[in-house]
Amino acid sequence: WTVVGAAVLNAGRKSRVVAAAQFAVPVVAIATFLILGERFGVRAAIYGMLGGMAVNTLVVFVSAARQGYLLLPSLDARHLRIRALTARYAALAWASLFVAAAVPVNFALAGAVAAEAVPAWAFASKLVQVFTTTVGFAIGAVVLPHLGSLVAARSGGQLRSDTWFLLVACAW
Repeated sequence: WTVVGAAVLNAGRKSRVVAAAQFAVPVVAIATFLILGERFGVRAAIYGMLGGMAVNTLVVFVSAARQGYLLLPSLDARHLRIRALTARYAALAWASLFVAAAVPVNFALAGAVAAEAVPAWAFASKLVQVFTTTVGFAIGAVVLPHLGSLVAARSGGQLRSDTWFLLVACAW
């Protein structure tokens, strides 16, 4: 929900709030480690990361609520169209399973190469992760706010056109 809230705030030109909220994660983690590091060791950094993520989430939720967007779903299920909801999220569930299944396949293939090739395999895997992370950041920082602004402007035709272009470009 924090990612959705950040996309909503970015689309509403509140990117400074999003950046400040995300900056809270390392600041809280480092501060917690400096204060509690001797007593808790590496667990202090873990607690700090969790605390920083909580601050990030809280700032995004409050800022989005001030803009008129509630990020928590309603618990009133009387108006839900379960069949439409299931149809929309079935493809998303299959896609996430496919991504999750790629990890054990990667490990199985890494186990099949010769021992001296494992470092090269690991390096190549990191290069793929860098590319994937860069594309993920681009989607989060540019594409989602753009599509969100089209939704906010009720530009359905442009939204369909841009979404189709992105799907074709990414599939290629």
